[in-house]
Amino acid sequence: ASSSKCQVYILDDVSSCDFKAVRGTTYYCRVRSYGATGSSVWSETTFKAEVVPSAPTGLNFTRYNSDVSGTYVRLRWTDASNNETGFRVECKKSGEEGWTLVETTKANATGVLVYGVEPGVDYEWRVRSERNGVASDWTEGTFYALSTPSGVLVKDYDASKGVATLTWSDTAESLTGYRVEISTVPFASSSTTASSSKCQVYILDDVSSCDFKAVRGTTYYCRVRSYGATGSSIWSETTFKAEDLVSKAFADLFVEEDAEDEFWFEFDKAFGKRR
Repeated sequence: ASSSKCQVYILDDVSSCDFKAVRGTTYYCRVRSYGATGSSVWSETTFKAEVVPSAPTGLNFTRYNSDVSGTYVRLRWTDASNNETGFRVECKKSGEEGWTLVETTKANATGVLVYGVEPGVDYEWRVRSERNGVASDWTEGTFYALSTPSGVLVKDYDASKGVATLTWSDTAESLTGYRVEISTVPFASSSTTASSSKCQVYILDDVSSCDFKAVRGTTYYCRVRSYGATGSSIWSETTFKAEDLVSKAFADLFVEEDAEDEFWFEFDKAFGKRR
């Protein structure tokens, strides 16, 4: 403490301290609290007096999706400084205390890919540029991870018209609409794409059902996901074989008396022939 190379400050109950620093010089800093009974353990850091880099700008979320590696979001920003050694990215769920380190990057980075985000959750993100112990101000943004459509199933099939109705629960917030894909081969097949002749694709507004062409006796692999300005949710899937589905109106005839003619009329309409 008596060394000419050491600056010492005795402070009241505060949380910051200005000190003299010569550009290009490395400083070893430590702080401890003290009271009537003694002092705490030192808390230390190292700092090199450099020009503080400018904060990144334009934080945005260019994609949210799910692939074989998991659910992810892509963060991008504009590198506004020319002297940073890297960037620090942190996030937290909205309403939670404390930030979690997501990633530190090298200089000149303009984005990161973050896996493990949870559908249906609001996240807060922040990024700053750093250089040898000094850092810019944080640049912050928020992102909502679209929730996955639930309850996907085929509720109706009209064999005479060759049309089935796929339905799901509309649970997502801040969405633009839904993408529906109906294929006659499993989506696990690498040959199945949206442009395949075996795949029907529907881009829909904020609705909760979709009619699609269905040939009797054929198995269909159906999947739905919500999408918005920043990307899409995880797929929600179901499998359906175009067979005889009994509608509620048709089923009600079984409990009605003297309805034989109407029964067979509904039977023919649903199945195309009597059996």
